Amino acid sequence: MIPSFCLRFALLAAVAAPLSAQSPSTPPATQPPPALDDSAVQAKSNAPGMRATINGHAITAHDVLVEARAKMLMEGASTVDVESPPAEQLQEALANSAREILLTAEAKRLGLEISEYELDELMRQFYGQVPDLDLLATLTGTSAEFQRDRMRRQITAALYTRHRLGLDFRYSHLIPADPRLKRLVEVRPEELKVEFERRREQLALPARAHYLIYAFDDRDAAARGIEALEHGREALSTRQPLDETLSIDVIPERFAGLALAEWTLEAPAGAVSDAVVISQTAPSADGANGPPVEKPLFLVVHMLERLPGRAADFALDQALLMRTLRDENTERARRALVLEEARKAVVWPPDLF
Repeated sequence: MIPSFCLRFALLAAVAAPLSAQSPSTPPATQPPPALDDSAVQAKSNAPGMRATINGHAITAHDVLVEARAKMLMEGASTVDVESPPAEQLQEALANSAREILLTAEAKRLGLEISEYELDELMRQFYGQVPDLDLLATLTGTSAEFQRDRMRRQITAALYTRHRLGLDFRYSHLIPADPRLKRLVEVRPEELKVEFERRREQLALPARAHYLIYAFDDRDAAARGIEALEHGREALSTRQPLDETLSIDVIPERFAGLALAEWTLEAPAGAVSDAVVISQTAPSADGANGPPVEKPLFLVVHMLERLPGRAADFALDQALLMRTLRDENTERARRALVLEEARKAVVWPPDLF
């Protein structure tokens, strides 16, 4: 199995970054979408391989499988693991696809159309840079165009959600914020104090390790990188190093099966590990015409610092707690938005949302 950080180097599976805000404009008046013929949707939903329909847009079993595989790969799963995604991954893929189709349709009805240039810029904001769609297409048996459309749908749905919840304003002239949902996201000062007491144990910080993971394509390059790091110079690795800070108790799982696990638990600040070889998935030399191949990848860890644990402290932890509560409130508001939009749509099965 390829460790989770391997494909992250290639696919850039990053957490979505906050989108910058612009001054809001007065939104134009809009009309609700016309009702659809439920009998036509029901007839289509009975087709073989059909998993769901949203306003006549079908989601097939193959669509769900491709979505599950793409998401697992973006999160660092190996090509072996994604051959037969577990049931919970398939169910999550169906739910994500249905939600994105529902919200994207409403965003487009209100006039939001993301151009090719805007899509590239938004992917950079969401993922740090444009993901390797050619590699993702090869690993999922699709095309780069398909993966680009998939990214467009995900980002459109995310933008619609952020605008309705009052978290983004760049397209507010098209998508106004919903005051009720906006209030759901807000965290009140009294709520912050109550939740600090309730989560005091969770907010205590365990001992942590802060390190960089470098990746090299051959052993000689790894040796040169190690020498550079040991002499305080920058290592010229194949990819941008991964910067991680993890609590000590999760490091064994992070480096499961590798000698790096024990090294990372004990290495002092400034230490540089030996190179450890793993396998990476790469496109065939024949490009899209050949199957992906496994190639060696040499990993080196540079320990930057070791951080001691501490008890919870309101002055130090309130910013983190505020973000946590805001994220939880945002998820509740997002769920309310999806249910609100679903009530206006014709969906199958009826309990899809």
